[in-house]
Amino acid sequence: MVSRINTGWHDRNRMPLGATFEERMDWHLAHSRSCNCRPAPPKVAAELRKRGLL
Repeated sequence: MVSRINTGWHDRNRMPLGATFEERMDWHLAHSRSCNCRPAPPKVAAELRKRGLL
């Protein structure tokens, strides 16, 4: 599988320094919809699945 990074999206959407878990989940959810460069970390992905968002 070829990984494609959406550099424009990444440039406009930096992960906040010291992001809370909720902020990280929001960022990774938006990331999964806009870029195909890598999956969310396991803990974030598990919580997103639990909430029916991923």
